[in-house]
Amino acid sequence: EEQLLCGVHIDEYKVVKPVPYVSLTQSNLFDKVPIYNDYIKQNQFVVFDVETTGFDKDYNEIIEIGAVKVVEGKIVEQFQTFICPESEIPKHITDLTTITNDMVKDAPFIKDAITDFYKFCENCTLVGYNVEFDIGFIKSAGAKANLLFDNKSSDAMELAKSKLYLPRYKLINVVEALNITLNNAHRAIADAIATAYVFLKLNEI
Repeated sequence: EEQLLCGVHIDEYKVVKPVPYVSLTQSNLFDKVPIYNDYIKQNQFVVFDVETTGFDKDYNEIIEIGAVKVVEGKIVEQFQTFICPESEIPKHITDLTTITNDMVKDAPFIKDAITDFYKFCENCTLVGYNVEFDIGFIKSAGAKANLLFDNKSSDAMELAKSKLYLPRYKLINVVEALNITLNNAHRAIADAIATAYVFLKLNEI
């Protein structure tokens, strides 16, 4: 069996280049500057989300990766791409995510996009909302490109359950409880940004 490569340094982005993150919410003079715990201050994080054609990582495919990088408690970069799958996107997935076959037909293939995502995640802890689901897909895609994602990970949903008392813990419920904006739910980049704000808010001192 082929040995997966881990800790590989990839020199440059090939198909998906990250862009600086620009916040759409205006900060005002009276916003108090959040103070974060040491976990946030001492680590770099990639907060990410994937949209997929179904729930089985061995059979279904990723159709969008959205991620932001958090350094010293600030969102500094974002990484977003559609992925061209080998099979058609089922209608119920399009209904959920608004992602159509037309939107992905000229997108990069997963083996190229996952290599760029691997580079984006270098030396970072991976954070997701119900992270095991997303990491399963990322690891499976990585393995096909011979890359082992062995990053540490953290689950923003588990963190929310430990800090908040809510009847439900869907991302939308937690976002509302914390007064965070989430537009375009079920689109990877929107969910990733909202998850990053949730993760940061719950790590404030």
